[in-house]
Amino acid sequence: MAKYAKALIYLFIFFIGLLFAGCREVQADGVSAPAMPAPTMIEPDENTVTGKLKPLIKGLTINGTFVRVYIDGVYNGKTDILTHDSGTANFAYQPFLNLSEGRHAAWAVAEDEASGKSGISNVLSFKIEKPMPAPTIFTPVINSNTSYNRPFIAGLAKNDSLIKIFIDNKLDGQFTITNHQSGAANFAYSPYLPLTGGGHLVYAVAIDNRGKESRWSNIVYFAVKQPVAPQVARAEGREAAPEIKEPESEQEEPAVVISPQEAAAKEIKVEELEEEETARETEVVSGEEKTEAEGKIADEEIQKIIAEGIEKEKPKEGLINEDKEKQSKLNLNLIIFIVFLLAVAGWIFWVNRELIKEKRKQAENEEDKTNKPIADIEEKAKDENKDNLFPPQEQPPLI
Repeated sequence: MAKYAKALIYLFIFFIGLLFAGCREVQADGVSAPAMPAPTMIEPDENTVTGKLKPLIKGLTINGTFVRVYIDGVYNGKTDILTHDSGTANFAYQPFLNLSEGRHAAWAVAEDEASGKSGISNVLSFKIEKPMPAPTIFTPVINSNTSYNRPFIAGLAKNDSLIKIFIDNKLDGQFTITNHQSGAANFAYSPYLPLTGGGHLVYAVAIDNRGKESRWSNIVYFAVKQPVAPQVARAEGREAAPEIKEPESEQEEPAVVISPQEAAAKEIKVEELEEEETARETEVVSGEEKTEAEGKIADEEIQKIIAEGIEKEKPKEGLINEDKEKQSKLNLNLIIFIVFLLAVAGWIFWVNRELIKEKRKQAENEEDKTNKPIADIEEKAKDENKDNLFPPQEQPPLI
């Protein structure tokens, strides 16, 4: 009996040793320390105000570990294994389910590939509020203050909002709206850089003074199309200048000795020539003035034509309104669908009628088959009665 007692004591001591070997190391002051440092939670914190139902939970952990995240005491999920050159890696975790409005608490535990775990991190307490009202975006507008590839993106938002505009899912710019006494202010934003031709999408988010962000606004799809240049008479953008031919200079004639009578006649011709030259110069001057006036008139007409062409090229609502096209397609699809329903209804009616006819024929055939044996039996009975000399009632009794 004593031998069994000693064996039991040795086994008990052996198990106690194994238990202490698997426990955490004990520091000199007697306080147990975890095998690895716990993660550090950064945000969201007490000062965070958010309307997002899936806020990003950010923090730091040591290299070679992944982080298990707990929200309100319930395990929510984990990150991938994290590494960084500095030895401390950051992480960002997004809950896989929407959180309810109100206060929440989050903490984390680090774990390595060898299943070593850290202690619990610091606890983050944050509040989720109702989201900020999202802005409303209208169809982009083109007018005289903008161009076809930088249209005005107009919309409405709540007062005291910072608006962020996203074009093709990229942040294009942000601005603070001017408040309105009604509580909702309108805005118009022109893209930072000219947009390329083709289709684009735009949406916006609003952020209040505390940093709470709204959900996405409605998404607006639009197309950028280069307008056709008006066909006007122009020469590479330069104004046409009237071409005036200068009078050719008269060549000096060689001196000739003439008589007095010829000199007198010559003087008369010279006076006539001078008068003709003066008249010609007057005509040239008047021609120049007339040409300049015509040039100005032509310039004014060209500018009017260009202005009219631009006005015609500008869409009435800022962009090409494709609603009519879509409405016509919708009407056509509706007509086709109604015709299809009528055809199906007609087919069902025809099938039912044929089935009724078939059932009637079957019923008639069955009735004929049932009535035929009865008729045959009656005919046979009549024939037998004819063969008997006495009717059944008058037959003499058997002796």
